[in-house]
Amino acid sequence: MVLMISCSHRACVGCFSKYFTNKIKSCSILELTCPFCKQPDLAGEASDEQASKYFSDLDVLLKKIVEKDTHELFQSKLRDYSLEREPRFRWCAHCSCGFIGADASSMAIECPFCRKKMCYRCRQPWELKHASLTCQEFESWKQQRNPEYQATMNSLLKRNIIDCPNCSLKFTLAKGGCMHITCSRCKHQFCSGCKKTFMDGTKCQVFQSCNKGLHAHHPRNCLFYLRDIMTEALQQLLQVNYGITFQKRLRQARSANSAQDSCRVHYTEYLAELIQKHGIDPAPLLTDRKLQAVLQRERVAVPRMTASESRATYWHRLLDEVQTKVPLT
Repeated sequence: MVLMISCSHRACVGCFSKYFTNKIKSCSILELTCPFCKQPDLAGEASDEQASKYFSDLDVLLKKIVEKDTHELFQSKLRDYSLEREPRFRWCAHCSCGFIGADASSMAIECPFCRKKMCYRCRQPWELKHASLTCQEFESWKQQRNPEYQATMNSLLKRNIIDCPNCSLKFTLAKGGCMHITCSRCKHQFCSGCKKTFMDGTKCQVFQSCNKGLHAHHPRNCLFYLRDIMTEALQQLLQVNYGITFQKRLRQARSANSAQDSCRVHYTEYLAELIQKHGIDPAPLLTDRKLQAVLQRERVAVPRMTASESRATYWHRLLDEVQTKVPLT
């Protein structure tokens, strides 16, 4: 029998060997925890010192119970994990090498192996235009001048570039899917629409309703709320209220209803992205009940409807309360 390192759970050598072999080959190193209680919490509560001690002890255990090539893969992943936690370490954007010693005072850094440059902050291949732009402005500039990116905007199956707000890892995600994202590198959980962190209700004390389970505190212009609003209303908000131009529709295949429905979802996401990009408040699109919910979430007293006022008047009063007392973010 083998005793786990961070808890009192135990299992036979064969079972632990199969479990850790599978985890090492297919998962992040942060998932190499006890199969029974999932401890320690390497992606959350465990400190750097605790994680380092755990991996050091785990390395000794794994050397005895898994095959040599599996143990070497673990050590390789552990090395990469340790390097990525070093603030000055960077993987080269051009080759597969990494290096330490980058100068944070300079935006452009050079890989000592391939001699090509990249940005120290966003880690994108270096271009002279980047010198006068922030990383976000540079990425937007590249996208607007990239024909492939423009074509992607019109594709039914367009994919979205997501970057983890915790470790900055970039990966692609198909549109129309779940908005709850778990980073494959650091296991940080966040919303793909607003980047707000998903957290366990027992660890969040913001509102009483937080105790109900895993959740994030999305701003009201996040796709999490806008995806239930009719596209015509989103279009009117953009064009009539703010004068923002947009594509009337995304190209779609009309051979099947499912394709049309899928394109409608993608188009709603496209409009929602514009609303969030321009910092637009979608409160005028919300019903009186949803406006009440916004106030309740933020612990703002919800005004009661008087006997003498119409529902439209009450709605305007709720809207004013939301826009003046509840920040968009």
